[in-house]
Amino acid sequence: MKAVFLMAMLVLPFGCASPERQLILEEPVRALRYPMLIVEGALDSAHGGGEWVDTLFIPEFGIVFRVLWQSNVGVNEKGQYTIERTPRLHTAFSTMDEERKANPADEAGSGVEPVEVAIPASLAREILRIAEMTRARDRAGSSAARKLVENKFVRPPRARFTGPQ
Repeated sequence: MKAVFLMAMLVLPFGCASPERQLILEEPVRALRYPMLIVEGALDSAHGGGEWVDTLFIPEFGIVFRVLWQSNVGVNEKGQYTIERTPRLHTAFSTMDEERKANPADEAGSGVEPVEVAIPASLAREILRIAEMTRARDRAGSSAARKLVENKFVRPPRARFTGPQ
């Protein structure tokens, strides 16, 4: 079995799937790596765009994650445009099957058998913490958004033909 070692950047003292598991997690964690076609919107999908991205699933934690590259356009001191690609970790509490079903553009990738990899225990714990933080942030953001709408600070979306009013 080939071990995959990913770079980690964030360490915070959040809990693991269970406190007992966090204390004894010293061995590499089994994960399944498989390709997913990631498209950015309907235009990308309709015109054959998108990128194949390695996605990993840790069955023990119920986490799916992938590294996507964010392009940042800037201008250097000579006035020339520059593009910097920065890796970003995306995590979700989900399963490999749920992710594949939720991605209709990924017909070809769903036929590819996953490859088993071993992720170092410390990195697996870090990914779990990031997934927990992401879930907490999403829940808090949804809660705050509902309050903004309920208190009429913002309005729900309106059909385009009604105008901006």
